[in-house]
Amino acid sequence: MQRRFSLNQVTVPTKGWREFLAISKAAGCAGVEFRNDLGRPIFEGADPKMVGQVVRESGLEIFGVSQIYPFNVWNSARLDELTALLDIAKDCGAGTVNLIPLNGHPSNNEPLTDLKPLLSDVSQIAKEARVRILVEPLGFQRASIRFKKTVAAAITNIGASDVIGLVHDTFHHHLSGETRYYAELTGMVHVSGVSNPEQGREYSDEDRGLVNVHDLLGNLVQIRALIDAGYQGPISMESFSPQVQALDEPTTFLRESFEFIQESLSH
Repeated sequence: MQRRFSLNQVTVPTKGWREFLAISKAAGCAGVEFRNDLGRPIFEGADPKMVGQVVRESGLEIFGVSQIYPFNVWNSARLDELTALLDIAKDCGAGTVNLIPLNGHPSNNEPLTDLKPLLSDVSQIAKEARVRILVEPLGFQRASIRFKKTVAAAITNIGASDVIGLVHDTFHHHLSGETRYYAELTGMVHVSGVSNPEQGREYSDEDRGLVNVHDLLGNLVQIRALIDAGYQGPISMESFSPQVQALDEPTTFLRESFEFIQESLSH
């Protein structure tokens, strides 16, 4: 079965949105994820409705737009940011909006420890917008929400699985040491590969290259477990490696990585 691959915009952060689409298409992707944290306005300020039309005409989908950070330090500004991003998602036809928890320790505004009231409010906003919300736990030791089980329990408790789901990130799943997959709640899978880390320290975002035969994260094991449990959604390459991000012509490398994943899963 041919998997639906996607490219997260952070993998090619210097490329304009049109070039990003062209690279994604040439690499064999079925869709893309746009971001608002690349140091410039999302779509470089272009009209979201127009961007959505161009994406559809190219034969791609917009699987998601990111991100609200830190979503669990909740205030009126964060609410405004979420409302604005949901409007953008609606206009461009994106399927999801990502929420990212605080990664570190704030000087003020402690992160919420009980997610149920917040996610209950967010679920109502998402229902009105008709866009699914995806929460992405971070496996770093310093992260305020490290485990999918924390979010899954809150989603289940408030009965919001129809509008709120999880991002399964293979990097963060590996770092957290979590063993359960929650395929039934997963709306997006992010993949990246670590193959040559510096010894004696926790992996960092900069270690996250493309997935290949030297991968140390167990990407293929994780993806296969999700698929065996019923996941049929996109598999999106999200590389923060400076070496990958600096590639002038990344298409061949991306295509090779996607083909490696596809062929490995087929066997």
